[in-house]
This record gives sequence, C-alpha cells and structure tokens, in this order.
Amino acid sequence: MGPALPFEILSNIAVYVDPKKNLACALVCKQWTEPFLNKRWCSITVTLEVAKYICNTRSQNNVYLKNLHRTLELKLMNIPKADMKYLSKVQQIYCKINWFEYDRPYRSDCIIQEIDWSPWKSLVHLSIPLCNRSLTASEDFFTKLSVLSCLTHLTLKEAVTQQSLEETIVVSWQDIELLHLNLPRLTYIDIRLRIKAIPAIDANKIRRITPAHAITNIRYGSDYIDAFW
Repeated sequence: MGPALPFEILSNIAVYVDPKKNLACALVCKQWTEPFLNKRWCSITVTLEVAKYICNTRSQNNVYLKNLHRTLELKLMNIPKADMKYLSKVQQIYCKINWFEYDRPYRSDCIIQEIDWSPWKSLVHLSIPLCNRSLTASEDFFTKLSVLSCLTHLTLKEAVTQQSLEETIVVSWQDIELLHLNLPRLTYIDIRLRIKAIPAIDANKIRRITPAHAITNIRYGSDYIDAFW
C-alpha cells in the first residue's frame, strides 16, 4: 500500500515522522525516496564546521551540495566575524532559500551588521538578533534589509550578552517605522526586545504617519508597553 500512495500524501506524512528516521524511510522504496529526502534536507543548521565542509568539500562527495535543491530553510549558528568569508560562500550556494534564522550569538561577535542581504532576495521569513543600540546603526541596518522585497515575516531578538553590564537593546517607535518604510510587504512582526516608552510629544507625529496596511500581526515580547503603543 505504501508505494502506491501519491507523492503529496507521502510528503505530508514525512512532516510528522521523527527527523532521525527520514533517511530510513527514504530507503524503503523508490516512491518514498523523494518525499522523505525533501523533508530531511528542507531545513539545515549551519555551524562554522558545516560551513567549512560545504565550501571546501568537492561536490561529488558533498552531501549538502547533492541535496542543495531540497533546502529551503537555513539556521546559522556560531560563525565568528573572522570567518565571514564562509558565510558569503554559503549565501551564494544557498541563494534560493526562503527562510533564514540567525541563532542568538554573543553581541561582541555578532555578524548581522556585516551580512550582505542581496543574495537572499527570495527570503520570506527572517529571524535575526539586533546587536547595536545605536539608532543610526539601526537605520543603516534596516536600509540594508530593504533589498528583501519578498519578506513578509520578521522576528527581531537580542544577541546574548557576555557581561551583565552590557546595556539592553531598546526598540523605539521610530525603529518600527523604519521597518515599515524599508519592508513594505511585511505582514507579521515579532519584536522580542525591550520597548521604549513613547513620549507624549510624539503622539501627534505618529497620528500623521501613513498606516502600514499590510501588517496583520505584531507581537511584542516586552514586559511593559505604555498606552501610546
């Protein structure tokens, strides 16, 4: 009965199978190979070691490159600034992904400001840490993100601090407005950062701003949001 199941049904079944068993399922028969391999390689986690393997191993022996066409989601972990060259190569290789997450790095070694987003113009989902408290730096960063013309879902979180004295990143309403201006197709925003109180004097400015009609969901992870928000 299994081999006679349509590809679409097998693909749906693969979603609920333990990821560790996808490879075993792919070996059951020819009809099962594609749906279970697609699920196995749909999402990958790239550490520095994995990035080096992807970039330095010949294609005929490189299991990541052999399954490149199956990968749509990429999670980045533990790549220091000194090894940015590997990330640039990974971007060129995985230029068609639509989902990217940068796991929370240490703020002192956060590479998010240095990433060139233009190779990933097809991104729809993006989850990244905000590593710089400077509003000027935020403006430059959000301008860089503006090349992501397909982006609809954005999650902003905080990089891990190595010292208790490091200041917490605070998001202002101006930062949110920069997101609207640079990413007009956003429908979902998840802000997992502290929210800066809105001064009463800014209320009239906000009322004159054109609403972001595309936004349908906004989540704030802050413990305190004042009435002006």
